[in-house]
Amino acid sequence: MTHETGSDPKALAQLRREIVIRFNDSELHSLCFDLGLNYDCLPGQGLEDKARELVEYLERRSRISDLIDICRKERPRTSWPDLFPQSLSENIGRAFRPQSSEHLNEINEIKRIYEEINRLKELSNLVSDRLNFLWDNLNPPSTSVPSETQKSIFSDRIIGTPHCVFEEVSNNLVDRLNLAADRHLERMEFLQAQHCAEEALQLAERYEQRKKGCSLVWLAEVHRAQGHHRHAIETYLKAAESFEMQGNLRGRIITLSYIIELHRDHKEWEQVIEYCHKAMELAHQHEELSNGDGRFKEAQEYLDWQERFKQALEDVLKQYNATSQAARHNG
Repeated sequence: MTHETGSDPKALAQLRREIVIRFNDSELHSLCFDLGLNYDCLPGQGLEDKARELVEYLERRSRISDLIDICRKERPRTSWPDLFPQSLSENIGRAFRPQSSEHLNEINEIKRIYEEINRLKELSNLVSDRLNFLWDNLNPPSTSVPSETQKSIFSDRIIGTPHCVFEEVSNNLVDRLNLAADRHLERMEFLQAQHCAEEALQLAERYEQRKKGCSLVWLAEVHRAQGHHRHAIETYLKAAESFEMQGNLRGRIITLSYIIELHRDHKEWEQVIEYCHKAMELAHQHEELSNGDGRFKEAQEYLDWQERFKQALEDVLKQYNATSQAARHNG
């Protein structure tokens, strides 16, 4: 783990353990939502993996204090750790250490990922070719084209291995590639980050559609870091569309918040206003649905998001009006 802010590793480990003990999987979803993060985009499976990756992700972005503040609010009786900074000399030494063993380990890990991707592709092509041969030779001629479901059932019967084996392997690879992209971004290694993010997206599109939205978000983050504003917006919009198709409302709302933030950074006030209204309407619809179904905690989350977007809209309208008045005055 790389501690960019110099936080005490023991305190971070204690924080992760407390989160695993004090929160269940559903509550961790909500915690990520409150932090403006998509739980599904965190690498790993299960509560322990997600808690570890959440702590690491926020540590790299100097946002651990945000996490602790929310944890204290949700579990006020728990003794949450204070993150004492390490000595200045330790931080300076780590910052200027060329090609640390940790960096080299990460490079080797990325190489292993690419090797696994290539083996996965070769295996997939081999099995696909073999299944097509078996289908053509073991079934009577037919004018109708076999459906994907028929072929899947046929493959399970012939080779005894469900197609989901590829999804399981690729799911892990997608997470690891997105994590590698994130770490390349930390070091401002933009081309390597883009390569990892694009590989993750290709795998997600081919084997693991549930990860497609998250992979698009990571690719948009790379475009954003490179200063490719339009590419970033377009990719975020594709991610929002993917989340909508998957029925992942949290992912869609969080992605809209990224779009709003990016337009605001570029002072594109009209677009900010447009997407704030869209996001508020979306959050309002699902707040009402959640209340109607008795899911009151979830409804409160959507209400909180409405308030955030409302506040963002008010701030932007002030800036927009001030800009318009200045333009008229200068004109």
